[in-house]
Amino acid sequence: MPGHNSNSHRLQVSQTATLAKPRLFVTAAREGADRLLPFVATIVGVLATDLLAGIGIGLAVSLLVATRHAHALPGAGAEPRDADH
Repeated sequence: MPGHNSNSHRLQVSQTATLAKPRLFVTAAREGADRLLPFVATIVGVLATDLLAGIGIGLAVSLLVATRHAHALPGAGAEPRDADH
């Protein structure tokens, strides 16, 4: 990646470790895998690419999880009601 040298990667890892407090991960893990997945995706995305792309990856994963939950709610796949009801 152009302009992406070893020193900037070390700084990025350091910033990520500072911002990603272990308590947040523990709390998210206790709430379930669907809460933990966006955190993990964001961290991996930041470390694999850059801050903005990593946040975008985390946001996309969050939206996918939320969409999946919305479709899993009772009545989300309900059949249309008859016109005479």
